[in-house]
Amino acid sequence: VLSHPAKYGYALPTGAGYPEAAVDRVDVVVPRYLPIQAVAALAGITYREFRNLNPAFIAHSLPQGTHSLRLPLNKGHEFRVRFETFKSEYQPETISHRVVKGDTLSGIAARFGVSTAELRAWNGLQGDTVHPGQVIKIIKP
Repeated sequence: VLSHPAKYGYALPTGAGYPEAAVDRVDVVVPRYLPIQAVAALAGITYREFRNLNPAFIAHSLPQGTHSLRLPLNKGHEFRVRFETFKSEYQPETISHRVVKGDTLSGIAARFGVSTAELRAWNGLQGDTVHPGQVIKIIKP
């Protein structure tokens, strides 16, 4: 409605609404999961600032693939240089967890500080069901 108020019968005064945020957009190719905390630090911003600028990322890690990141104005170029070095050098710690009776995917996620979505992606799981004896891979940033 706010994007096209006249279409819906509203007349807003000039300048009403939120101004578009001045940001740099940086396209990055992520070869493997990368911790958002580290990516934010590369941009010289806090985890919270990164999440506010990029609300589409709901997990603690950037997933593999190509992404367009929003960063504070004039931080994009330096970030791009730092990011390229970081992604080629970063080696996450991988932990193996053997599921025991009573374990749930959400419980495992909470225990290791990751999301259930990340666990499903890392282990090729379709649902939330795990079985005793199953080995779950956990990637710690």
